[in-house]
Amino acid sequence: MNMHTRDSTPHPNQFALLRQRRFAPFFWTQFSGAANDNLFKFSLTVMVTYQLSVSWLPPALAGLVIGALFILPFLLFSATSGQLTDKYPKTLMIRAVKNLEIAIMLLAA
Repeated sequence: MNMHTRDSTPHPNQFALLRQRRFAPFFWTQFSGAANDNLFKFSLTVMVTYQLSVSWLPPALAGLVIGALFILPFLLFSATSGQLTDKYPKTLMIRAVKNLEIAIMLLAA
């Protein structure tokens, strides 16, 4: 058997995953969550630095503080969220988190 012969079947690419019924909803859920987080962080940073006058925080440091505050929940709750997703069904957890995310975004708007 020759080691240099190529397989005649085409190699699937990463975009083929988006057509799979099990992967596409998960991908779009993750995408929308990341987009919402970034949009919320950006709008809050702009609002604090350009519109609000915060006496204890100079505008140059506002972006750094807001970035640190957005990372803090990931550091604090990652172990707890891992335990919860091991205990409960993953689809239930994803739906609960996304519903909570929508509620938070509606309150922030």
